[in-house]
This record gives sequence, C-alpha cells and structure tokens, in this order.
Amino acid sequence: MTAEETIASLEAQLKQALERLTEVTEQLRVAQARIEELEKLKTPPPAFVKAEKKKPLEEQRVRKKRDAKYNRARRRSTPTQIVEHRLVTCPQCHMRLGGISLARSREIIDVPPPPPVEVTEHRIYKGWCTGCQKWYEALVDWHEQVVGQGRIGVRLASLIASARHGDASAHSTDPNVPPHAP
Repeated sequence: MTAEETIASLEAQLKQALERLTEVTEQLRVAQARIEELEKLKTPPPAFVKAEKKKPLEEQRVRKKRDAKYNRARRRSTPTQIVEHRLVTCPQCHMRLGGISLARSREIIDVPPPPPVEVTEHRIYKGWCTGCQKWYEALVDWHEQVVGQGRIGVRLASLIASARHGDASAHSTDPNVPPHAP
C-alpha cells in the first residue's frame, strides 16, 4: 500500500468518525433537553421528608465507654464438658471450608440425668470340633454379675433391696402399708 492510499484510507476513517461524533453530540443534546423537561415536571417532596444533612465533625458525639460498674455480666463457670460443633464442608456445595474460627459459645448449666440402666447381652458362641465330634461353647463365670438364673444383676438387686427396705418404705403415704421397723 502506498502512502497516498494510506492517507486516503485515514481520511475516510476520519470522515466516518466525525459523522459519528456529530450524531452522538445531537443525541446528547436531545437527552439533556429531555432531562431539563423532566426536572421542571418534578414535584417537591412532602413536608414530612427531611433533607439529608451531614452533621459537622464537632457536632458528632464520640461514644464514651461505660464504666465497669455498669457492665456486670455473669461470669462463666469452668466447664465440666466442652462440646464442639464444627462444619468441615459447605452444606450447599460440599466444598471444604477454610478459615474456621470460633463464632460464638453458649454455656448451659444443668444437672446430669440419672445414669441409664445398663443392659448387657452376653452372646455365647459354640464351635464344632472335628477331632472329638462334639460341640463346645465358651465357659462364662456369672457369679459376680448375677444371682442364680435371673436377669437382674447384683447391683440392681442391691438397689431394689435398699429402696424397698430402706427409708423409702418409712415415708410411705399409703395407710395400708405399715411403717418399716428399725
């Protein structure tokens, strides 16, 4: 491409740019005229609406910290048990969470429930001996856990006995039950 062709091409591009500039300038003039028309039609706000005014810096009060005598929050007790509730993954997209930190803590004070009854199922297995041609099962010594053939353990039996023969019967409200003799 020669220099004359380049100049002609650039002149054509300049002419197109100037035409586009004239169009955009006219659109801007029309838009500004429309804005002025709308501003004239605009109604003032109602009387109850206050104008936004920023207070000067000297009028803005700095909030004072309260004295320690007003902040008497309850002291936390030393916990006997700490239960941590953590999320490792996002519940929505299941991506691993990062930056895990303590959000809040809550202290709950309560008395522990009575211990649950312990039910132990003993499973005794047997096996076949091919040499003796007999079944053999595991030997279990029950004498420390239960009395006789019953299901009630020795600790529960002693608790029942002490409740039955102890102070519980002395304070019975049933008139047909005689008080326990010491």
